[in-house]
Amino acid sequence: MKKLFHLIGEKNVKLRRTLYFKCFSSINLNDNLAFKSSLRIPSVTIVRDRNHAKKCVEILKSAGNRFHAWDTETLGIDPKENSPVTHGRIICFSCFAGPDLDFGNGPRLFIDNYAECRDLVTEFKEYFENPSYLKVWHNYGFDRHIFYHHGINVQGFGGDTLHMARMYDTSKLPNEFSLGKLSEIYHDELIKMRKFYLNYLRKSYSTDQEKLNALNAYEGFNGEKLKKIDMKTLFQSKKVLRTGEEGKSWVMPEIEELHTNPKYIKDWIIYSVLDAEVTYYLRDIMQILLESLSSSTKSHKNPVFTKYKNNYDLYLNFWRPFGELMTEMERVGIKIDLNYLRVLYIYYFNFFLYH
Repeated sequence: MKKLFHLIGEKNVKLRRTLYFKCFSSINLNDNLAFKSSLRIPSVTIVRDRNHAKKCVEILKSAGNRFHAWDTETLGIDPKENSPVTHGRIICFSCFAGPDLDFGNGPRLFIDNYAECRDLVTEFKEYFENPSYLKVWHNYGFDRHIFYHHGINVQGFGGDTLHMARMYDTSKLPNEFSLGKLSEIYHDELIKMRKFYLNYLRKSYSTDQEKLNALNAYEGFNGEKLKKIDMKTLFQSKKVLRTGEEGKSWVMPEIEELHTNPKYIKDWIIYSVLDAEVTYYLRDIMQILLESLSSSTKSHKNPVFTKYKNNYDLYLNFWRPFGELMTEMERVGIKIDLNYLRVLYIYYFNFFLYH
């Protein structure tokens, strides 16, 4: 490996890092240094063994009467360049299903799926494929395809906060529908929603001091902030020159480095679990906003059936089923007759060449 790095040269840092982690992934699967020392984060449950994973599945099943928000972190895909239908695998995934659902060390659930924990995701297969448990996502199409690469056909589509936000306000620019941007736009509402949950739960568990302590620990973890932080803001740093001084260029660690380097692992876990937590509260906010919009207005010449009173009714009955259907369509794809296209190309090429 050292000889290979020498041939590549010192300047191509990105290629050196990529080659290193490719070797790391295929050879040293039982040596994730980031988790070698004791790692405990307040109100975050870290799952790295099958027995613990099975217990978490049972806890999720016991709370089947509520929405479960999920998010994945992935390898082997650049969303700007590749389709999740044919690229990507899960390095870790996170869940949040309410402040009171304790998975062992709190309600923020982080499941490792890398190195010695590889394929731990399969312990959740039965749960994910059970339509009885409603799972909520931000950009469901991406996550569902990624799970499919692990042999899991996700069922129980509870909602997509990306779809709901678009349905509520179509005037936003495309980049304003990212989870980060939405968490910024609706930050005050997110905080109010979390306080509503906590106040309700504190009344429900008023005689259970252990539960109350857990809720206080959960609330105190990120205080008055519930906003997704951009990866570059959190992890990007100035390149260190040979002299030891900071250079002008910026370096962004690869995903595998964030997941395996003790320097980054704590912030990486916090970053990962926050996505699911924000998605959980954002779904409630989007429901309230969609319910505030009537499905039949004076401008409608042909109003929707009167049984659909608002846009959330329309979402549940039309857009949400269509959101599931779209992922099925993307998975199957569209058959293209390449030979026909070649003939067509040659025909039109000659046509424009000689006319």
